[in-house]
Amino acid sequence: MEFPKKQLMVVGDRVLITPEDGDERTRVGLYLPATAIEAQQVQTGLIVATGPGTPV
Repeated sequence: MEFPKKQLMVVGDRVLITPEDGDERTRVGLYLPATAIEAQQVQTGLIVATGPGTPV
């Protein structure tokens, strides 16, 4: 995923994440249909930026 050439500012307790694509196959090599992938999908990604947090 590419971001435009704009400066992004993350504020508060927010986190900016680039999502990763999931695999369509299991570790043993079975192909999964789209409905099974959506039902059991765990969303993962790479943290790009974090906000400074909320002042206490």
